[in-house]
Amino acid sequence: MRDEDLAQAERLLGCALPASVRALHEVIGNGSGVILSP
Repeated sequence: MRDEDLAQAERLLGCALPASVRALHEVIGNGSGVILSP
């Protein structure tokens, strides 16, 4: 894999990971009746 590809993958992960964590928190919050703030 070229360095450019790796850098792009890291940027995509950097953007996608926080969104996934927020979504997971929302699911957990809704499941327990509490909505966590983003």
